[in-house]
Amino acid sequence: MNKLLKRIVNGEFINVVYNDDIYLLVDEFVCDKKHIIYFNSLNNELFCYKRGKDFEVIEEEKLIEKVKDENGLYKDEYLYHSKFKNMNTPSNITEITGGERKLIIEKFLDEIEKLNVSIPRQELFNKLLNLRIKRINKLRDLGIFGASSAYHIRSNTIYVRSDEYKDNVFFHELIHALTGKDSFAFNTLLGVGLIEGIAESKTIEAFHKNVSSSYNGYEYNFDAKNSRLYVENAAIASQLEYILGENLLKSLVSKDSKFVEKFYRKYGLNTFISLRYELNKMYRNNRRQLNNNDRLDRIQDMLLRTVFDKEFESVVDEESAIKYFDTLNTFGLFRVRKDEEDSLLRDYFNKKKEECSKKLNISLDSVNYEPVQFKNKFLSNEYNKRILVDAKSYFSLNYKPGDRVKIYKANRDGKVYGLLYVNDELIFKKEYGLNGSSKTNIDFDMSELEEIEIEEEHKRQI
Repeated sequence: MNKLLKRIVNGEFINVVYNDDIYLLVDEFVCDKKHIIYFNSLNNELFCYKRGKDFEVIEEEKLIEKVKDENGLYKDEYLYHSKFKNMNTPSNITEITGGERKLIIEKFLDEIEKLNVSIPRQELFNKLLNLRIKRINKLRDLGIFGASSAYHIRSNTIYVRSDEYKDNVFFHELIHALTGKDSFAFNTLLGVGLIEGIAESKTIEAFHKNVSSSYNGYEYNFDAKNSRLYVENAAIASQLEYILGENLLKSLVSKDSKFVEKFYRKYGLNTFISLRYELNKMYRNNRRQLNNNDRLDRIQDMLLRTVFDKEFESVVDEESAIKYFDTLNTFGLFRVRKDEEDSLLRDYFNKKKEECSKKLNISLDSVNYEPVQFKNKFLSNEYNKRILVDAKSYFSLNYKPGDRVKIYKANRDGKVYGLLYVNDELIFKKEYGLNGSSKTNIDFDMSELEEIEIEEEHKRQI
């Protein structure tokens, strides 16, 4: 008979102990009409049946393999696509060598030095000596779907799609190459979701950090639209870096996992294992083009509560309280938010302020939640393009040669508006917000309007 494990309730978490290792319930699946409970420990996994309130260990290997296969749980498959199809057709794959390869690597090293990794350039260069870089027409020929580039960990090779020959794409994959093909155990400890998040957050820092943008109904304090598949993972990685005060890129490149221990010793092993699994699943969902909004909300909520509930324990006087709330408020710079004020952070802040006042028996009148300002919250070029797209939709059906076209943008009270005039007649007037555009009846003076110049490429499209 398979071993029966007693359920241990630990707040919002459920644990079991098996072979002297502590496991956390992270997911549930249905396979062959059987309800499978999936547990993770720091370095292992466990599959169980539910038996009343407790759990029975599954030992049927074929069933376990099927569950893994159906749910993408093979660590060596989803970790940088370790099992590529064998595609070496010369007409399909071209290796980048010589001066071109050297230029790519030197550009990368120039950028990474600006990120304060505190690792000598020559040491970084030496890690890339045996790296191969190849250009391919279609990554799907290698069995890769939903990506424009990939690092093949077993052959130490970067593959880049021919139409994605960009510095930021190489930068992301070269970070993986620095970690190296001999780092499987280290990568498994961190989880592919966290590794991709660190790599992409540092790519953003190097190339897209000075703008903010909206993406999939959320606001990001960076250019989310250029951060490829891992925008949510990147945001969480940057939050972890702020929480820990660590340079996670340095840890990744040097294969130093001390920050993992630092995190779980302070905020709990269950929190880290849960976070790692959620980030892994977010990564897999992005590969399959599935929506991650609910998962992102859960991860952010868990980090906020777990970290700042723990930090609240160190508040003992007014000085430490002011420092705590300043840190909490600044955390808003790294969070993904659904509204400008970040209502979830605001509510948590105000709740903690009330608790703190009671704890210290002081009023804390000087402590107030202040919504942080994202960088360039309303991006001129981004909104110009959106207004032009709406204009193009109109012209595709209604444009006549000789029509006089004027397109304007207006800013009022932190909101952006677009107006289209044809032959001095107003065709549309719209408000452009986080989740798209909508018609508006607001009137504007001509002094408020900024004309959007129609560039040649748009003129041709119109």
